[in-house]
Amino acid sequence: MLLAPQWLWLIVPLIYMYVKRPKLTRYDVYMYMAILLVIVALSRPVYDPHSVEMPIEGSDVIIALDLSYSMQAQDIKPNRLGAAKRLLEDLVRRDLNDRFGVLAFTSNAIILSPLTRDSELLLNLVHRLDERMVVTKGTSLLPALELARKMSHASRPKVLLFTDGGDAASYADVAAYAQANNLQVSVVMLATALGATLQRDDGSLLKDAAQHIVVSSQNRAIEAISRATGGEYLVQPDADALIALLASQYREDFKGTTTLMRYGELFYLFITLALLFFMLAHTSLGSKFHTKIVALLLLLGINTHAGVLDAYHLYSAKQAYQRSAYLEAAEHFLHVNSDAARYNAAVSYYREGAYENALALFESIHSDQLDFKATLYYNSAVCYIRLKEFAKARENLVKSLTLKFDNDAYENWRHIYSVAEEKRLLQQQHPKRHDDAATTAASQPQRKAQGGSNMNVSASASSGASKQGKKQVSEAMFSVVPNRAKLSSRQYELINERGINETTPW
Repeated sequence: MLLAPQWLWLIVPLIYMYVKRPKLTRYDVYMYMAILLVIVALSRPVYDPHSVEMPIEGSDVIIALDLSYSMQAQDIKPNRLGAAKRLLEDLVRRDLNDRFGVLAFTSNAIILSPLTRDSELLLNLVHRLDERMVVTKGTSLLPALELARKMSHASRPKVLLFTDGGDAASYADVAAYAQANNLQVSVVMLATALGATLQRDDGSLLKDAAQHIVVSSQNRAIEAISRATGGEYLVQPDADALIALLASQYREDFKGTTTLMRYGELFYLFITLALLFFMLAHTSLGSKFHTKIVALLLLLGINTHAGVLDAYHLYSAKQAYQRSAYLEAAEHFLHVNSDAARYNAAVSYYREGAYENALALFESIHSDQLDFKATLYYNSAVCYIRLKEFAKARENLVKSLTLKFDNDAYENWRHIYSVAEEKRLLQQQHPKRHDDAATTAASQPQRKAQGGSNMNVSASASSGASKQGKKQVSEAMFSVVPNRAKLSSRQYELINERGINETTPW
């Protein structure tokens, strides 16, 4: 397998030079072979892919996102809130060490994302927010910091306040709370000193009770919080500045492991052969080797071996799966280095009842495709159900529903929502079916394999259950309209809770 195949385009000018040359000497052949081998080495040929557990550690970072009315001001383009979201996205995608959580606040606060290292999940939760549903216009920082303190068990969590400074003349009480609760608060100021006007829904400018046009600018009074807690006050920073800040404040708040793919590298072999041909071209040793023999040896060394073996293992895996030899199928799939093959290996393990092996493989697959990522979380959840680890099953179902609504995932989430439902599951044989992992192209030709292999298994490692006796949850956390996973009405009620009697919050 080649990890950097883009380098292979360099072979095109090499072939052009080869064809245009009227007569090739032994020196020419050796030099062409040396250059070709260097190109192959640059494309990083590898073998024997396998997963390894790597230790990870990092800090807890809580981002508090200001949703107050003044964040709609356009002194920063496209507006302050839009700039805050772009900065948040850039930060969490680039900082791969820390664990991020996001809360939103106006006069009250809600959690948008719990602490996680999964940037795709976190950003999807943030993007679900519709600020038009927020009717409160003022800012209260104390609820945001109180919620931030509850989100992390770290001794001293780091908090990044993405705000324009709010509307208070003094933040001494908030600074005292943050200091007493050992929060390290850094202010990310997203407003200019000159400020900007605010537009109403009808396009007119916002005015106060005296009919003066309201101009919202940065409120430097908030700097008292960062000074009191040992944080920093940053005006319109970029992601580089925030990453440097978090690095300077680093503390080990959590430890864990992550699954990485390791490969056996072959580039050194091709570099060695390239040096050999270079030596043959420039020394008398070249005359002792027949160029046709050397060319044949070179042909045998270029990536055909891996391709033939991959085809063999995929064919063998399909045959083994069709005769229900699931362990054999899984072993063949694991010889092929692709997410599709690992996925089908996980499905095969699940069919065999090796739920721990299936779970490890599902969790080892990393994808930027949200639909596929949702399926991985769902299948991991079903494995956890089989292993009777219901808390982890709930967590993975929530992640799956966050990325993509699926009725089966939603029903399973409701089914294990309470301790009573967990006890009921212990007496049941099967969780609700999402897609039967044993379904092949022969039995369900209309379905495409999510794993993408030639086996055409259906992508989900789950099974079925009766819906009778399920407890009805009065307030669903997710919309039941497919592809519209917005925040629930209850969450908007929480963030709007304290703003009913606002008068001049700006």
